[in-house]
Amino acid sequence: LGLLESGELFECSRESLVADSWGATAGKVHSVINNATGGVLFIDEAYTLKQSRDDTFGQEAIDTLLKRMEDDRGSFYIVCAGYPDEMQEFLSQNPGLRSRFDRTIPFEDYSSDELFSIALTMIKNHELLCNEAALPVLTKALSEPPLSEHAAAGNARMVRSFCELILKNQNLRLSKIPREERTDTCIQEVTPKDIERAVEEMERTGSFPKKKKKTAVLGFRQE
Repeated sequence: LGLLESGELFECSRESLVADSWGATAGKVHSVINNATGGVLFIDEAYTLKQSRDDTFGQEAIDTLLKRMEDDRGSFYIVCAGYPDEMQEFLSQNPGLRSRFDRTIPFEDYSSDELFSIALTMIKNHELLCNEAALPVLTKALSEPPLSEHAAAGNARMVRSFCELILKNQNLRLSKIPREERTDTCIQEVTPKDIERAVEEMERTGSFPKKKKKTAVLGFRQE
C-alpha cells in the first residue's frame, strides 16, 4: 500500500519486551522496535505486558513502547491482539495508549458451518475421511449443545480439541480390528461412533475453553 518501507511482520510477546532486572526492559523494547522499523510489530496477548499493579518492569515496557510510537510515528505500525476486556485494561495502563491505538478490529466467532469446514480440514490433514453416515453427525455435534454452547469459547481451538478426540477414538477403534481385516477404507474412515464418543468425552471432562473472543488494536495514527 506504500505505507511502510517493507511488508515484513515481526511478532513478539512479553518475553521479548520485558526484562527481569532493573534497567534492562527499555533496552529490550528499543531492540525489538529497531528490528521492526519499516514493518509491522505484532504483539499477541499484549495485556500480559503488565501482569499486576506492581509490575514495574511491565509498566516500563508499555511506557517505552508508547514513547517510540510517538518519536517514530509513521516508521512502523503496531498491532496488539488479545481478549477484549483485558485489552481495555491494557489501554488504560498509560493515558496516551488509547489515543495512539486508533483502530480496533473484533474477531467474530466462526459460524457452525465454518466450524464444520474447519473440522473436515483438520480430519483430512490426518489423511482421514468422514463416511457418509458420519457427516450429519459431525454437523449436528458442532451446531447443537453441548458443543454449540461453547463454540464461541475457543472457536477453532475448541474444534481442534474435538478433532483430536475424534482421531484418538478412530485409532482406538482401528486397533481392535485384526490387522489382516483392515482395508484401506477402514484405515481412513471416521464413523459416527468416533464423533459421538468425542462429544461425550468433551462433555464429561469439561474440555471447553473459556468463552472469550479476541480483538486487535492497531497503532496506525501518523499525524
